[in-house]
Amino acid sequence: MGFKQRERKRKAKAAQQGSQLAARESGSSAGKWWLTVVVEDCCCAQCGRVLRVGREMVYRHTPREARCMGCAERDQGCRWRPSLSWERAGKGKRKAAAPGRRMAG
Repeated sequence: MGFKQRERKRKAKAAQQGSQLAARESGSSAGKWWLTVVVEDCCCAQCGRVLRVGREMVYRHTPREARCMGCAERDQGCRWRPSLSWERAGKGKRKAAAPGRRMAG
């Protein structure tokens, strides 16, 4: 791997971290729904189904709520998009998100 390629990777990572930090500080991403991986056993806020570690769930920070995939897909107001942690876990390669459910931008 050459110097220029490593430099491009460093700049891309720095830009990603900078935009993530700005979104967290402004609170613009707090109310959005995110597809993520369960890191601690919990339950769905709507149906009460147990969400186990390593599975997928849809989550928002404000107000704090976690939903199973079934409840998230049934609710029209719950428009989610993949989180960075979900993409890093490699879940995107295994299964594509439902068409029309992702948010733009």
